[in-house]
Amino acid sequence: MKNPFEILGIAPEICKKLTDEDLFSVVKSSYRALQSIYHPDKGGSHKQAIEVNLAYEMLNYKSDPEGFVTYREKYIKRLAWASRKRAKDLEQQLEQQQKQSKKTAIKYYEYILNRLGCGDCGDSIESLRSVTIGLCDVALQKNLPPTPQFYGTNYKQIKVDRNGRCFVQEVGSSQFHERKFTKFLGTIPKEEIEILPHLQGYETSPHVPFNLRNEKKLLGGRKPVFKNIILQENFITYCLFHLVPLVKERSYLISINTRNKSLILDGVIIKITRDSTTVA
Repeated sequence: MKNPFEILGIAPEICKKLTDEDLFSVVKSSYRALQSIYHPDKGGSHKQAIEVNLAYEMLNYKSDPEGFVTYREKYIKRLAWASRKRAKDLEQQLEQQQKQSKKTAIKYYEYILNRLGCGDCGDSIESLRSVTIGLCDVALQKNLPPTPQFYGTNYKQIKVDRNGRCFVQEVGSSQFHERKFTKFLGTIPKEEIEILPHLQGYETSPHVPFNLRNEKKLLGGRKPVFKNIILQENFITYCLFHLVPLVKERSYLISINTRNKSLILDGVIIKITRDSTTVA
């Protein structure tokens, strides 16, 4: 059976906001308006006119205030139930969208991994040749004390020769060494994401020696809090859709170890230089 407030066309929101007296005034106004439409003498529906009369009698605050309050409370509870149902429906829709987005992201990630060995691909980041990339090591910057005694910089360089071989000059090193089993994935504009929450650290994994030369000298014997390794699930969920296959300044450079499939944050690109010579 319909609630009499519903029959008179009064919304649950109005029942919730008004006092009993004011709400009864709305009931009377709605009753008169509907009777002017449904009354048989005015060409209306006899059945609907009876329904409106019964609803008004059930909500006659003057003769039955307790019944009025009871119907009102039931009607307001329906509003809360409808809101919860609507919220639950929205949560389910959002969950489905997130699942679908994650499936799409995983498929895209698998596609990226499968094409790592395809060689030059037009403007792909894999076609980089004879270029030096200067970077700020983000993880090291967070690991260093506020006033480091030995190094005031976290600058490193990655050099790609004309044959596509990659060489790295780590922070604290004066020489380049060849970086094998690693491929560039792309870059993520720095303003698009805060990368630190997605790096491996002591909160998410046991301590593993930091992948830097002169660790003790650089960090003063401290254990590194952050590593230049991006958690794979975080990367797929939060980072992947920002990834572009280009090298750009003020962007995070992302690579992957082709052996263990670990994702590497090389750092933030500061400058890009085209080389006339290559590393010997």
